[in-house]
Amino acid sequence: MMLPAYITRDADFMDLREKIGPVAMHAVVSLGTTIQLRRENSIKLANASALVRVCDLVGDIDTELLWDALIGSWLIPLGNDCYSMPIWEEWNKQLRSAWANGEKKKESNKIESKGIEQNRTKEKGIELDARGYATSDARSDASQSTKIPQINW
Repeated sequence: MMLPAYITRDADFMDLREKIGPVAMHAVVSLGTTIQLRRENSIKLANASALVRVCDLVGDIDTELLWDALIGSWLIPLGNDCYSMPIWEEWNKQLRSAWANGEKKKESNKIESKGIEQNRTKEKGIELDARGYATSDARSDASQSTKIPQINW
């Protein structure tokens, strides 16, 4: 996850740190990395205890204080106990773009390799059935056109 260099001086972050203390950075990073691992900007949080677990905080943590400090500002409700972290999208535009381009490239490679394979079978005069297996006619034609020397013992 990308964090901007200015985060420690950002007014919203300073406000969060003032509310919940020095664990603020750990909470923000843990939220962001959890979202990044999911490869989508949504996270399901049933309650304040779930938020503490996602933020990977231990010790004497005021769960309600953490909830109140993050929900509505750092985490925006989407409904059905799901939340997004809009600042994560802003900070990680380049990462999201790379993911999108990677998906496009994977899809393009699948289409390209399928087309190449179809061209190869056409060039060889092999007909494939729906499952991609050579039909019996194609197999028999191939064996007739190939001269296999016979050895008599």
